[in-house]
Amino acid sequence: EMHCYQNDTNYDYLYWYRQQRGKALQLIVYILASNTNYEEEFKSGFEAVSSTKKKWSLTIRSFKKEDEAVYLCAASLHSDVGDLRASEAYFGPGTKLTVLEPNRTITAPKVKVLKPCKSQKGNKTLVCVARGFYPDHVSVSWEIDDVVVDKKRVATDNAAVQEGKHYRITSMLRVSEEEWYTKGKKFHCAVRFFNGTDYVYSNETIWVTAVTQICEISKLVHFCSAVIVTCVYCTYYIALRASFISTQQEPLRLPACFESFL
Repeated sequence: EMHCYQNDTNYDYLYWYRQQRGKALQLIVYILASNTNYEEEFKSGFEAVSSTKKKWSLTIRSFKKEDEAVYLCAASLHSDVGDLRASEAYFGPGTKLTVLEPNRTITAPKVKVLKPCKSQKGNKTLVCVARGFYPDHVSVSWEIDDVVVDKKRVATDNAAVQEGKHYRITSMLRVSEEEWYTKGKKFHCAVRFFNGTDYVYSNETIWVTAVTQICEISKLVHFCSAVIVTCVYCTYYIALRASFISTQQEPLRLPACFESFL
């Protein structure tokens, strides 16, 4: 069961969409004045309910492999549900549903931070690679000297890349020459993985010990409780906001000097 809530708006048309990996958005249902209107494909096994004008939910009665997707809620003043370009809709960030394969072992990621290539001039690029995990419920964040880095300085894969039976995700952090050559500067990559019950944090840190030399510390792994857990996936109470929904699933293009590490 997934929930959606309008914070600052009071729109009449309420939607649920599905986006499968590498595919465009599919409209599941829209709700108007508590009346539900399902697309043909979703008339069985899906139930949408509007408890109030500001809150609505979607329940999937029985999971199938093809139900694996990101589910998004949206709200709009307009009735043109067939063309998002003609009808301004406000989306939540989405809920990812993974249908676990039978007899598969849930595996946390192994994290490695790669220092900048010697061939790089000017600003430097650090690369964080997390791999060997299943399922693909991960997020990546960076810190410099224990301060969270602005997302504008970070580029991360839109989605984890499948490698055989496991997944990999890559993130790049751009730093200035001054930052990189400051003795004692600490660069930290944290990968949050949801294992169906808890969040597992896998981390690696590198720090500058001299102008031209860095050291690495061992990976740290610790556990903490999940905020919200539903079945085998993590759900979020969604605050509506304008967002661009991308169907692009291509991995990051890394500088050539890093390619041998992947």
